Amino acid sequence: MVTRFKAALCRALPEVPDEEILWRFHFMVGSMSYALSGADTLNIVSARPLDDAPEALSARLMSFLVGGLRAPLPVLPAKTTRKSRRKGAA
Repeated sequence: MVTRFKAALCRALPEVPDEEILWRFHFMVGSMSYALSGADTLNIVSARPLDDAPEALSARLMSFLVGGLRAPLPVLPAKTTRKSRRKGAA
C-alpha cells in the first residue's frame, strides 16, 4: 500500500524529486500521527478552548499536509559522505 501511495504522490507532484517525495511522506505520516494522538498539548498552551472536533482537525490537517506537499523545493547543502547510523553497522 505504501508503494502505491508513493507512486500516486510522484504522479501528482512530477516536479518533486523522488527523494523529496520520501521526506515529505515521512513528515506527513509524522504530522498525522501526532495530530491524531490528541490535542492535549494545544489545550495546555492555549489561553482558550480549542475546536478539537474530528471534522475541524481533519480540515486543518489536510490544509497543512497539502501545503507541505506542494511547497517549493528546499535549497539543500551539498551532500557529504557520512558513515551509516543503522543498528549493527560497524
